[in-house]
Amino acid sequence: MHIHMINKNQFESDLEAAGFSRQADDIIGKMKEYVTEYAASSERFLIEIQTVMNEYKAVVCAMFSTMEIAGANKDEKHVEFEACTVLCE
Repeated sequence: MHIHMINKNQFESDLEAAGFSRQADDIIGKMKEYVTEYAASSERFLIEIQTVMNEYKAVVCAMFSTMEIAGANKDEKHVEFEACTVLCE
């Protein structure tokens, strides 16, 4: 299955602004795994990863949505990044 992230530049920019650009690949990997295994044709879902920043535990939450695109192949999914939030403990 091919998964196309519509606004990957915005995703990377938002993570960089929050100081978590190194976690982008981990989040994208989990997003692709979720979409491949579980996602319906149109739904919103949250991906969370735990990390450490300046000796504090942090949870990076990224909200995505799957979209139906007219004319897309059956083995294609389109995903849009919506927002990210960082929670520190």
